[in-house]
Amino acid sequence: MHEGREAQVPAPSGDLLVAGRRVQPTLLRVLGADGARHQLEPKVMAVLLCLAEAAGEVVSRERLIEQVWEGGFVTDDVVTRAIGQLRRVFADDPARPAVIETIRGRGYRLLPRVVPAAGPADVAPPAAAVPPPAGQAGGVPPLHQAPAAAAPTDVAPLSDGAKAWPPAVPADVAPLLDGANTQPAPAASIAGAGTPPRRRRQLAAGVVAAALAVLLGAALLARREQRSAGETPRLLPVATGLAGEIRRPLLSPDGTRVAFAAEERERAGFSVEVVLLSGGSPLRLSHPTAGASDLPSAWSPDGSELAFIRSGGGACEVRIVPALGGPDRRLVACGDAEAPGVAWSPDGRFVVDSVRAASGTRRLRVEALDGAAAPRDLTRPSDGVWGDSAPAFSPDGRAVAFVRSLAPDVDDLWVVPFGGGAERRVTFDHAMVLGIDWLADGRTLVFSSSRAGINSLWAVDAAGGNPRFLAGAGPKIKHPSAARSSSRVVFESWEFEINLRRATAAGGAALPVVPGPDWSWAPRYSPDGRRVAFVSTRSGSPEIWVASLPDGPAQRLTSFGGPQLADPAWSPGGERLVFVARPRGEADLYLVEASGGPPRRLTALPGDELEPSFSRDGRSVYFASRRSGAWQVERIEVASGAIEQVTRDGGFTAQEAGDGGALYFTRADRPGLFRLLMPARPGSPAAMVAADLRPAKAQAWEAGPAGVFLDLTTGDDHRVVRLDSDGSRSPVAALPDLAWDGFSVRADGAEVLYAHVDRRACRFVVLDRPRID
Repeated sequence: MHEGREAQVPAPSGDLLVAGRRVQPTLLRVLGADGARHQLEPKVMAVLLCLAEAAGEVVSRERLIEQVWEGGFVTDDVVTRAIGQLRRVFADDPARPAVIETIRGRGYRLLPRVVPAAGPADVAPPAAAVPPPAGQAGGVPPLHQAPAAAAPTDVAPLSDGAKAWPPAVPADVAPLLDGANTQPAPAASIAGAGTPPRRRRQLAAGVVAAALAVLLGAALLARREQRSAGETPRLLPVATGLAGEIRRPLLSPDGTRVAFAAEERERAGFSVEVVLLSGGSPLRLSHPTAGASDLPSAWSPDGSELAFIRSGGGACEVRIVPALGGPDRRLVACGDAEAPGVAWSPDGRFVVDSVRAASGTRRLRVEALDGAAAPRDLTRPSDGVWGDSAPAFSPDGRAVAFVRSLAPDVDDLWVVPFGGGAERRVTFDHAMVLGIDWLADGRTLVFSSSRAGINSLWAVDAAGGNPRFLAGAGPKIKHPSAARSSSRVVFESWEFEINLRRATAAGGAALPVVPGPDWSWAPRYSPDGRRVAFVSTRSGSPEIWVASLPDGPAQRLTSFGGPQLADPAWSPGGERLVFVARPRGEADLYLVEASGGPPRRLTALPGDELEPSFSRDGRSVYFASRRSGAWQVERIEVASGAIEQVTRDGGFTAQEAGDGGALYFTRADRPGLFRLLMPARPGSPAAMVAADLRPAKAQAWEAGPAGVFLDLTTGDDHRVVRLDSDGSRSPVAALPDLAWDGFSVRADGAEVLYAHVDRRACRFVVLDRPRID
């Protein structure tokens, strides 16, 4: 770390114009020519201001780290990530930069001049002032003449093409978009007419310096307070000495050892190992059989034993092994093979795990290790939620913290008394939580959350309050584990690049239309095979994109700016898409024209509507709903909004056959792929056509013009096969390094698209003496 400069912090004096965008430092916002508002993280805005302060000059990475991250906990790639976000905001191509140039081995340079902005603060510059992205003439979006992405609106007639642009933003979405003023200011006021060029440069330099000082002042003040309070927190890498992938670090109660899962490449599985933080070679503790993998789950209170999960071959069980090595023994079967894991009580007498009810909802269960007491339920989530997982005992054993999920990755922290009592909600984020634990003080929960974008490390008082940021900014932080007798936390620090990839029987190749350092997933071929729809974080948050094949360009269709989006699906004619969005936590279905325009909400029902797909005539959309008390397939008419329930004995993901003569679907509470002949009458029986599709693999299949396809999974190996009419299966393509379940088969059946992990690397990091006040 570098020592910060102590200085008085002046107030900012206004906004800036950079490459035709209006930069509003105090609002952490950049206004685009099309009215789009890009909200930046404070550190990303500070990087932009550092570059603007030295516009035209090279700014080194070291200088950026010193000025922007003084006193923070950062990893090597935080600058790269910040630059990448800025390039997305300014539509800048790093191969042919017009805004930010990389000077290899030296740093970065801001190319356009910076001038102070005049006129109303909420006015964007005119479109003519914005340079077009590289390879795109005139700045016109490649797929249509309307703005690149629109704020969602409530459902309107799809044939109404005469509505004013931009449309009104509904009340339930407007707070997320922070307004949508798209009226341009007069060109003279934006350009600073009447101000001499030299004076404009001086004004710009003053504005940049003042705004930068304000953003960095808080960090400097926090640094001074931290130094006066005592020891400074430290980030320390954990050296395992292993070349393969590592996962799930688990800190011993005394904070001296880390148990973890280590990849065994020769057998495509993981074993449990333990290493001293002070150094040395790891000790292997478990020896899984072929086809199985082990993950550490909980230390015994005295640190003498370790509980771990062994899964594979359809089986899942909790086992215990001595922490110094020796034979392991079986404890209990996993309560839920899809979300295994146990918490060990501080008195050593009980474990808590997650079990799955017949309805599919997960709850927490208490088991006595000596068998003296019968198992009992600790939590009772309603049938309308996904359920409870990731239990963690408080150091005194009086409470259990856990994650409650409304749906996958829509999570919050809860706490329940171990002896029984009311469950209490702690956070209200509806964000992805990947791990939770108690700090040694017994009052604070530490957790991984996507509440501010990419998963970072946060702390919150178990009694409630505002979460406080602990560490992050660059990689994805997952699965924190805290010591019981020291102020120490270990966590996974992941680097990912996920992009779309084609696969055929002959092999695979990257899809050049969507490469990038972020995540792109959930690809769907258009019915004619000429376009692909997908979800991507390339704009800073998950949004729906469409790209022309084979090599672009790509166009963003939505601007929700934070909520989770999922499952884009084409209409049969390729003119529109349906998808899932969660602007207020619950999942609703939205429609958007593939040529651009405002998304329109299709459903506003209580609970979640998931897994949408169009009927073959394009008049209806199938979806999954729990309004009846259990997951069923329902269907909504696009024109009228009329809804009918299709299945009666359970249903989840549903898609019509290519000829519309049958409906294929999965169930949430049992394995299998089922076929219902259409038109279906109430009570019509469904036939099972594939018995080996698990409920958790609801997206690992597709029905379309080319037939019905399945993803057959063996360990980490994924193979797409065609389900033939006689029940046999024909190989189509392998899907190596699949990031998430889900794929799309081209209409001719010859090519498959899927989300591919281009790069991933995990290391363990210890946060010593975290500051939580």
